Amino acid sequence: MKNDNSNNPSALTISLDKTPERFHPVAEQVLPAFIRLFEDYAAQITPLMERDHAMRKQNADGKLSEQISAIEQESRQVKDRLFKERITSNIYVTPYDTFPSQFEYFLTGGSLHFIMKTSKKITIQTSFTDEDGNEIYHRFVLRPVEKNWLIDWFGYGYESEEGPYRKSDF
Repeated sequence: MKNDNSNNPSALTISLDKTPERFHPVAEQVLPAFIRLFEDYAAQITPLMERDHAMRKQNADGKLSEQISAIEQESRQVKDRLFKERITSNIYVTPYDTFPSQFEYFLTGGSLHFIMKTSKKITIQTSFTDEDGNEIYHRFVLRPVEKNWLIDWFGYGYESEEGPYRKSDF
């Protein structure tokens, strides 16, 4: 399932190199929905965070606080709708994101490594270059829950760092 962008419209380059062949059908089942989830998320959250970012710059006097709160509420609704049945209780979902979204690379490009060595855990590692030229890594751990693969852990790291990924929120 290596993505050469000819038969998979995703902006991501996909690799199954670290996954035994017997788990490739699981990748073909899980990855389209996983990628679509974050593509939908980035497409819906980016305009909200753009408005939020612009309003916060103009809110020195606090007069836009009500509008900012409304954007936060809308953001929370988007996240609840998209992630509600896709994550475990180990993931904390905030009403905030960055602008552009921390998951914008699902739309603009990066790489994704699907790693499955047992039937109890999937690790998805992604990498992308941010607007400052830094290589950033995300790691998602999925676990089977009632016949569905749910995101159970999310963390990030940087190319320049050694050591474990830091746990993060959505």
